[in-house]
Amino acid sequence: MKNSLLNCILLVAASAVIASGCNGCGGGSTCDNSRIAQQGGCCRTDSATPCDGSLTCNNGACTPCGAAGQQCCNTGVTETCAAGLSCELQSSGLHTCNDCGGLNERCCQGNRCENTFTCNTDTNRCISAASVHCTGGANHYVIGVRDSQLCGQSTLDINADTPEQALECARTMPLPPGGTLIPAPAVLQTFSMCLSTTTMGVQRRNIRAFSDYDARQCALNTCENCTDARFDC
Repeated sequence: MKNSLLNCILLVAASAVIASGCNGCGGGSTCDNSRIAQQGGCCRTDSATPCDGSLTCNNGACTPCGAAGQQCCNTGVTETCAAGLSCELQSSGLHTCNDCGGLNERCCQGNRCENTFTCNTDTNRCISAASVHCTGGANHYVIGVRDSQLCGQSTLDINADTPEQALECARTMPLPPGGTLIPAPAVLQTFSMCLSTTTMGVQRRNIRAFSDYDARQCALNTCENCTDARFDC
């Protein structure tokens, strides 16, 4: 009688150990009981975070998540992806991370974009919210473009309702490296400059710029061995 009772207790205890060792395997999943919450290991069942690090619980096993094409990482509160990716529901029923929602990327499901970007439903691309102002307006504005040397490069003709909207529209357009914008009304002028050099004496040169100050700085920044730049020779 005592032996039978002891065997029964041992059997129950062994069953409990086996059950607790899995700690999250289920639905036919194969996971490693010795690596709870680690990659390939069983998910925790006694915590709001079933897996460690950038892993998610997939059918009882901890698997990589968050990268493009992988499942979204489930924090127990929300589903997340690596920077630049968005979590989307697939036809399979899984939530996976995909390239969408970023600037010039396709719109996410439901015409959704990340950050402050706006979905252009005509192209299914996410654009800067500022570029919404590039669709036109009641007034015409000229925005200036200068390079990093303060030399005038070009002007942008933009129709918008206000100067601020015109400038916001211009900010969505490509600029030269280190380039900056000159708010409307920008007038690109040609200045006749006299450049004093240590090797060639005084030379006359035409400089395109948006102001006297910019013209002088442009001349000095782009002239080799120049010691001075002035408007009268």
